[in-house]
Amino acid sequence: MNNGFIFYLVNALSKVLRKIALVELFKVIAEKLTVNQLKLNENKNTSIDIYIILKWILILCIWINSNSNFYLNILVFYLIFENLHTYFHIHLWDTLNTPLDIDRQRNRFIKLLSATAFSNLCFGYLYAIPFQDCFNFSKGFNINYDALYYSIANSLTATAEGVKPKNTMGNFLSVMQVSITFLFVAVILNKSIPTNDNQQNENSQ
Repeated sequence: MNNGFIFYLVNALSKVLRKIALVELFKVIAEKLTVNQLKLNENKNTSIDIYIILKWILILCIWINSNSNFYLNILVFYLIFENLHTYFHIHLWDTLNTPLDIDRQRNRFIKLLSATAFSNLCFGYLYAIPFQDCFNFSKGFNINYDALYYSIANSLTATAEGVKPKNTMGNFLSVMQVSITFLFVAVILNKSIPTNDNQQNENSQ
């Protein structure tokens, strides 16, 4: 298939971003430490799980301690976009032609749900700590709980009482979160709609 130059630019950019993703470092370490090559895939999956857990711990720790500075903000934004790009690249852009076994399908689905939840957690932190002044929070309520509630509701495009953006930055963050969540939903829908190959496999069983 012949494609225009925009396709090749996007494809090249996606591959570069994938190679420099932090999760790839964990996979490389797992590969270096693997003695029995039969366990290479298992060890790589374990390293990905460790990376996911460490991401959650990091965000929870800086949120609980109300830590915020320029570098932490950059790191959180990086984790949000790296989180999105990883699943965009794996599930949509670089989809394998060979069918996945049931365990790999379930594993991908679990990690996709985890990635969506992690995105909501990151935005909750951004709303509650570094960009708190960009939102109006109802008095007498816990800002942390309200920020997390707003993040979850906003990702579902639902109205969250008690929290509203009050300036351009607040609106920008809210729209960014809705857009990112929409892309995650697009991945889920893409994998949920039966394809001709899937229908043929089902008919052959």
